[in-house]
Amino acid sequence: MYQPDASRRKQWRRLANVAFALLLSLAVATPLLTPPVRAHATMPPGACTPEEDGNRIGYNGVWYECRCTRIPGTTVWACNWVQVSKNAIQANANYDYVSTELGYGGSYYAMLRARAVSIGP
Repeated sequence: MYQPDASRRKQWRRLANVAFALLLSLAVATPLLTPPVRAHATMPPGACTPEEDGNRIGYNGVWYECRCTRIPGTTVWACNWVQVSKNAIQANANYDYVSTELGYGGSYYAMLRARAVSIGP
C-alpha cells in the first residue's frame, strides 16, 4: 500500500485549501458582481414614474414600455405604460433597426448591423 510522504500530503492539503478558498470567494463575490434587478414602482397598465422611463417589462404575457413626456411650460412629467408589440433595437445614428448578419462566417457570423428599415424578416 502506497503511503505518500508528509511533504506531499502537505502540498495536497495546501492545494485543497487554496481551491476551497477560491470557490468560497467566488460564491461570496458572485452576487456582488451581478447587476441588481430593477424594482418597478408601478405595474402596467396605468401610470409610471419618470425613473422608469424607457423600461420594458412583461405583464400577463404582454410587453409594456414606460414612456414619459414633459408638459410644456412646467416641470411636470406625464408618464404612462404603453403596450409594445415587438422588441427591437433601433440605432440613434441612422434610426435603422439592428439585425444579425448570418451570411458571414467566422468571427463575423451573427454580427449586429443597424441597416434594416423595418422590423421583420
